[in-house]
Amino acid sequence: MTYYYIRRRFVGLFVSRRIRTVYKVVIFLVFLISLSAFYLSVVSPEIPQNVFFLKLRGNKSRFIDLKWNCSCEFGSGSTPSNKISTSPGSSKDCLNDQSRQADTDFSTVGWTNFSLIMPRVEPNISCEERKLFMVVVVNSATDDRHRILRMSIRKTWGNLTQGKGNQKWRIYFALGMSSSYAMNLKNVQEALQYNDIIIGNFSDTYKNIVIKTFMSHFWVYSQFDCMYVMKTDDDVYVRVSRLSKWLEKQGFPNPFYGGFLSENLLVVRDPKSPWFVSKEDFNETRWPPFSHGAFQVVSTAILPRCFNYTQSVKRPLTTDNAYFGVMARDLGVNATQIPGFSLNPPKSDFEVMIATAFGHALDSSAMFKYHARYHNLDI
Repeated sequence: MTYYYIRRRFVGLFVSRRIRTVYKVVIFLVFLISLSAFYLSVVSPEIPQNVFFLKLRGNKSRFIDLKWNCSCEFGSGSTPSNKISTSPGSSKDCLNDQSRQADTDFSTVGWTNFSLIMPRVEPNISCEERKLFMVVVVNSATDDRHRILRMSIRKTWGNLTQGKGNQKWRIYFALGMSSSYAMNLKNVQEALQYNDIIIGNFSDTYKNIVIKTFMSHFWVYSQFDCMYVMKTDDDVYVRVSRLSKWLEKQGFPNPFYGGFLSENLLVVRDPKSPWFVSKEDFNETRWPPFSHGAFQVVSTAILPRCFNYTQSVKRPLTTDNAYFGVMARDLGVNATQIPGFSLNPPKSDFEVMIATAFGHALDSSAMFKYHARYHNLDI
């Protein structure tokens, strides 16, 4: 009788209401942990073995497993596969130039061992949006300060996307990856919200700016049918409509490379300097004329030659702006000083009126002040 009594009490223990409630709580917690693990595996800031390529579709997103390991660092010798995805509705369905489609297939890297990469995160762009006069790519960074600058650009000079003529342009922001999970998550959310950010699969550091710059140019050439691409920074003010008018008055020069020129500058040989370049990488004493990195304009027609140059002639340097000058010279393209480009912000109303692009080191408040001045001057 004692046996049956113990068994009944033991079984009753496991079917009591209290234990059933505990079971439900445990099952719910296991479900939450599983869901969290899946979420972290998708948007983790650390680059997993199988990287997910995020394709933005308005407020929706889809992930494609490219099995692409590209933890790129400048000088690391990483050689990822960069074959462009050709899913339905991709750029190859929109661009008529078949030679362009062939030129953008860099599935391997050249002897320079420099990787031309596509973004890990990119906007969703319709076929109509791909046909532009110019694409402006703003080099930005991953922290909150640069996020404020991006928001300021969207509300000021980046808010206009068409001039008085037929020229249309779009503005995008280029980022790398942060070491902070929270920052990466914020950047992806921002990309989803505004549909104007590309994020490369490399650490967002100073020495990797050259990777970011060529990623932007490679992406623009692959995804758009446009005449010019402008690379700029997030601490400058650019009057894109005025720049477009100037290019039109010049007869739409092609080939073209220009901006705010630096001329006859000595090559820095101090290893402690961030602009250090060894004689092995560049053995000349002075740089050829090159456009300052704050604002640089090139015609897209010369980009295939630039890409080939990075693969077969000279590996890009960490001083990406000076490298562009060397590359343009070797390709027979003269560097052009664009009127109204200056590193010094304008002061008088006359200086404000004739300015085309200026900076750098403008903060958010300065952008809004200049934007208000242009609005008051009605130009």
